[in-house]
Amino acid sequence: MGVLAPRNWLSTDSPSGTDLLVAALAVPVVVQNLLLPSSLAWPWVAVGFLAFAVAMGPVAASSFGERVGSWFRGIGVEGRLLAIVTVAAAVWLVTEVVEGVFTPLHSLGTGGLLAVVVFVALRTVYARIAG
Repeated sequence: MGVLAPRNWLSTDSPSGTDLLVAALAVPVVVQNLLLPSSLAWPWVAVGFLAFAVAMGPVAASSFGERVGSWFRGIGVEGRLLAIVTVAAAVWLVTEVVEGVFTPLHSLGTGGLLAVVVFVALRTVYARIAG
């Protein structure tokens, strides 16, 4: 099963403080978005959830994921912040310029944030059980 086995991508270490902070900040956004489903397209929420879950789990544990993670850590805090702000600005620009793209992108983001919350919760539970 290789990289797909959860033991290969769920660490026995507890999530970092940053992981917990990101998940905590994501919870109210996810809850608000899920409580206002008129702006969501559920298939896109599912795609966002699955894409983020696969990226954070099996893909991150692969050699490709390890190289990307190493590069991302290597660019430092300022570089990571710049990369995140650049992607956020690009997404915002696309939603402003391209008509009809807001709902799919909003839904993908909601699914992705939900996956982050679930993944951090799973890592917390797994670390307590396996550790």
